[in-house]
Amino acid sequence: MTSRVARHSASPKKDDLAIIWASIAIVFCAQSYLAISGGLHWDEFHHYNIIIKFKNGLLTSPLQTFFVHYLQWVPGLPGDVIDHVRIIRFLMLLCEFGTILAIYGVARAFASRRASALVGLFYITGGFVASRGGFFRSDPQITVLLMSSLWLLTRRPLNPFTIVGSAILCGLAGIISVKTVIYIPAFLGVAWLRIQSADERGKVAARIATSFALSILVFCGLYLWHSGFSSTSSVSSVAKRVSSTVGFFFTNGFFPGWEYFKLQTAHSPHIAILGLLTAWGLTSPQSKPDTRAARALLLMPSFSLLIYQNSYPYFYIFLLPPLLSAMAPTLDRCIGKRNTVPAVTLLVTFWGLAIIIFPSGPQRLALQKQKEFITVAYRLFPNPISYFDISGVLGSYDRALEFYQSRAGRAAYKNRGIPQLRSILSKKEVPLVIANYLPFNAELGNPEASDYWLPQDAAILDTSYIQHWGPIWVAGKNIPAGAKEFGLENLIPGQYTVEGSDVTVNGARYKPGDVLWLDRGLLTISGIRTADVRLRWGDNLEVPTETPPNPFPFVPPLRLANPGVPIPAENSTGLLVQPDASLENAESKQE
Repeated sequence: MTSRVARHSASPKKDDLAIIWASIAIVFCAQSYLAISGGLHWDEFHHYNIIIKFKNGLLTSPLQTFFVHYLQWVPGLPGDVIDHVRIIRFLMLLCEFGTILAIYGVARAFASRRASALVGLFYITGGFVASRGGFFRSDPQITVLLMSSLWLLTRRPLNPFTIVGSAILCGLAGIISVKTVIYIPAFLGVAWLRIQSADERGKVAARIATSFALSILVFCGLYLWHSGFSSTSSVSSVAKRVSSTVGFFFTNGFFPGWEYFKLQTAHSPHIAILGLLTAWGLTSPQSKPDTRAARALLLMPSFSLLIYQNSYPYFYIFLLPPLLSAMAPTLDRCIGKRNTVPAVTLLVTFWGLAIIIFPSGPQRLALQKQKEFITVAYRLFPNPISYFDISGVLGSYDRALEFYQSRAGRAAYKNRGIPQLRSILSKKEVPLVIANYLPFNAELGNPEASDYWLPQDAAILDTSYIQHWGPIWVAGKNIPAGAKEFGLENLIPGQYTVEGSDVTVNGARYKPGDVLWLDRGLLTISGIRTADVRLRWGDNLEVPTETPPNPFPFVPPLRLANPGVPIPAENSTGLLVQPDASLENAESKQE
């Protein structure tokens, strides 16, 4: 079988190629520095928490958690959660570099070496890719797998190695994240190109179809194996989750990520301009119909922006590679025979470095504050405890909340209408809340300030916890001064310290500084109280003297050059401020 896939042999200037790849290396090094020095996003903590649950035999879902198998060794290394996530970030950077190589490989089916390498540089300097390309998420992982599979099907002989290898890569990507379906048009474009350019089209079509079928089998096999590690692996349960997820992510409004699209476009004008020129060029009758159709299909994933709910910054790491591969011929025409490559390369490189360096100061500050917070938290709670928060910032400790990690999680929680906190507190002791997300802050301080929680859960947060230090709230009760006798429900058993005034609890008199044990159940408060009383969890729990972070220092979002332009969904600390915004710093955790 022979193939007529276009292979451009025009000899590029070797010094141009060297300049381009050297520039990619420079930007990659800058990203590596940012991976070491930058603070963590909320969902990086969350991903790490999934690994911890897997290691403890507490994995609750087989969907989009497959990465636990090849990252479970990380928590065993020295250091805390931040150190461990920074190690994983380097693995994500390797995924990004592999993606660049795959972009180059796929683009070579359409364009010269110079243009193919240059779109790789466009990718690594492209807005959110530059600032977040190495951060711990599913996107870098599935992108390198899918682009490598596209490269095999586009450029390699369709022998058993290519067919099986491509299938394994696709199946593995699918089990890591269901949003791999967005790449289906790109694979159809590659299939069309190979079939139309082959002498024996029937054989080529059969081999590509075999690879696609094998990828489904790989996915099913990996899922069946992985589901054995989850507590919710029944077919009906998974079917409901998949149906709910698909329904949420693809039927929840038109162009839901418009604000982030504007940010991405503002921070990657070189990609935006190239995209417009490519779209214009595809309408030209001068381009070959087969190639034009294949490139158009490679561009088709961009339409997912119109309906995909989680089209937040990380999504562009996943979305751009097939698009840029299809844009390479346009770049070829732009650089032409003129010696413009060095100038374009230099301009794009400096742009990408600016995108990385600009937020580096706030990110370093966020890392410092995160480290300080975790140090204080471990000092206050040297023994592992259960706690509520949005993402799992205490690493190996038990995050007791099994929902609410994402916009989809919030929607499912509210739609079910079933309160969760009482059930959780009946099974385990949860003396700590880390208020690192707006719903905790709103409900703990003012239950009427937010409708994130169901009323029953909001009331439990408001009546069961008191602020201890900054974002740290501990189990406790506020008792007003006076002599009125009344009852209080206690949901969190443990030692409590009396503060403020003498108080009688369940018939026993206590003075400030006394420590008493409270079981679950009704407490009878009586006796004269000369001042307001607090029952604070713990045996005279230390109140740290350090200045607390307020609010919790998640990494701030990438900002526009114009500081007057509002940032959607988050304030300068990375804490969400709009009730309908996703947790982006955050996009959904693992969608």
